[in-house]
Amino acid sequence: MTSDEGWSWVVLTACFFMNVLNAGYIKCFGILFVEVEKMFNATASVASLLMGVNAAAYSITALFVLNVVLEKITIRTTTIVGVLILATGVFINSYASSVYVLIFSQGGIAGIGAAMLYGPGLVMVGKYFVKKHALATAICSCGVSTGGMLLPPLVQYLIQEYGLRGAFLILAGMMLQILTFVCLYRPQRTSISVKQQHIEEDFSYTKTDESCEKSFQGPVSTNAVTLDEETQCEIHEFNGNDDSEGHMARKTSDPDVSEHDIFLATKKEPLQKGRTAYGVVSSCFKALNLSFFKRPLYLLIFGFTAFGFLGVGLLQTFVPPLAKEKGLSEMQAAMLLTLFNGLELVSRLLSGVVSELPCVKRHHLIAFSMIVLGILNQLTRYFNGFGLILSYIAVFGILNGIYPALHPAVIIDFVGMEYFAKIFGYVQVFHGAMMAVCYPIMGALRDFSGSYAASFHFLGACQLMSAMFLLLLPIAKRNIE
Repeated sequence: MTSDEGWSWVVLTACFFMNVLNAGYIKCFGILFVEVEKMFNATASVASLLMGVNAAAYSITALFVLNVVLEKITIRTTTIVGVLILATGVFINSYASSVYVLIFSQGGIAGIGAAMLYGPGLVMVGKYFVKKHALATAICSCGVSTGGMLLPPLVQYLIQEYGLRGAFLILAGMMLQILTFVCLYRPQRTSISVKQQHIEEDFSYTKTDESCEKSFQGPVSTNAVTLDEETQCEIHEFNGNDDSEGHMARKTSDPDVSEHDIFLATKKEPLQKGRTAYGVVSSCFKALNLSFFKRPLYLLIFGFTAFGFLGVGLLQTFVPPLAKEKGLSEMQAAMLLTLFNGLELVSRLLSGVVSELPCVKRHHLIAFSMIVLGILNQLTRYFNGFGLILSYIAVFGILNGIYPALHPAVIIDFVGMEYFAKIFGYVQVFHGAMMAVCYPIMGALRDFSGSYAASFHFLGACQLMSAMFLLLLPIAKRNIE
């Protein structure tokens, strides 16, 4: 099986529908946010703390999963565990007696479960797709917008019919349906390439403790290649030593030779008997690779993703409260979210298609969207009435899908696929860290100023900062080269 075809599209479809349920639930939490304020008589800052804790748990878990867990177990196992944790957190929500129980269940448990789904799914799609990676990532991210378009009206209906607790109980059952899709995340196994078969016919290698001895078996094939001693040893290990399969796959540049198990970001490192706790902790720290923070290119990537994600991640939570403040009904607020996510779905898909054009640079598309959205958020206080707010949400939806669809591809453009999993783990950390800090800040701005307009001004400033970091990336890249 080769990349970009066959089972690759089944996996992409499964990842799409996983995002529909997982990310769709997160996107419709703005509706639940209003109900939490109403049921528990909580202030905006306290209710915002719920999502802040969720973001913190999500980011810390994402870092650990993408940098450590995926080196030990497969993506399928990781995501199955994540589904069970997520469903458990949502189930506990239905029995919460106070907003602080919700902070524990929704903020902590559900956040951990969600982090074990989204990031590993993107890494897996990146492994399965090479030529059409940007388009595949965009299609995968369209599941987020599709879920955000379909779930808000459904959640609003569930709240009206069964109350907040009943809605949480039904949503917990819906989260369990993700198991149907993640079970399709099977390993990709490929045959050895034609070039590799010729090499096997011409040479055999016997590996010793310190060297690799070559014995000539017959005439050299016309397709044989001259290999150094290290490469010869690696070929021998590839054919006879399971522990070195992932290593050989990463060393070769032949596209027909791939990893034995597509779910492993790097080679498995099974735990050894008698290994000390210090050794385990030391191994985890080495896997985190903190050297990324010493290079300006990676710092700029962390900066643009951290500030850029705020507008994408926080907007939908605060649209329903903003609509209520402007005098709109609850159903109108749900309709705004549906419109927003429908347009964002189109935006994600189109941005993936447009980004494949040779004359288009992906980071320029994201920078343009961030500048426009940053300016638009500064005008929020002037949007009064359903018509103006509807227009604001429509423009926002058209541009808002560009960042989530393309930022994984932009990261790969600047650092390559080799370091994507680890870099994306840190990106998820900064996503969550910024949201954990900014959710309470936005709630406090609302309580202090008496209007959510101040909160949206803050979002706009963050998006303009993201555009600035993004436009500096090519300069940092040239300095490295």
